[in-house]
Amino acid sequence: MWFVDAIRGLMRPLITAYLLILATFVTLNISRHLGGVGALSPVDLMILYKEAIAHMLFLTTTAVTWWFGSRPSSLRQLKRQ
Repeated sequence: MWFVDAIRGLMRPLITAYLLILATFVTLNISRHLGGVGALSPVDLMILYKEAIAHMLFLTTTAVTWWFGSRPSSLRQLKRQ
């Protein structure tokens, strides 16, 4: 059934978009209630900066690994035929 494959193909991008929107919403609300980045000390800003870089590197690594890991190799494609 083509529509089942279409729905399955849309789930990962939809879930990703939903989580990005949710994370942005939560972050903006927390920032607004706490007074924004200006309320943080330089030490706290450096910790936040280091954490953001570490998380971005982790997410990038995970996304690239997932992307290339989920693609079938040419050998597996030949065996299916």
